[in-house]
Amino acid sequence: MSIRKKAKRAVVAGCGWNYNAGKPGSSGRFVVFGSSQWAVNNFLGSRQIANRDLALNTFNWLTSDEDLISIRPKEPEDRRLNISGNRMNLVFWWSVVLLPLAVVGGGLMVWWRRR
Repeated sequence: MSIRKKAKRAVVAGCGWNYNAGKPGSSGRFVVFGSSQWAVNNFLGSRQIANRDLALNTFNWLTSDEDLISIRPKEPEDRRLNISGNRMNLVFWWSVVLLPLAVVGGGLMVWWRRR
């Protein structure tokens, strides 16, 4: 017994009928989605799934506003670093004092051997 996941697909097409598409000389357009689950409100608000961009770009294409079709930038995440006082002191001494002293010490050793 094989189990298949349902594939959610979309078909985009233009029709050659004489339909007023809003611009002279253009034909009608339609989009058929295989499922309505992509347009559920909890998915439209999520930035991870990008269904909001799909919906907006679909409507922009249907209304012949191709200039508005884009992939919107992601909202910046607030990523804070929670660190204790002892860890902060360790980071300070390691990066500001010990590591530069090691580089200077290595440079002095190379200079002493070459002279």
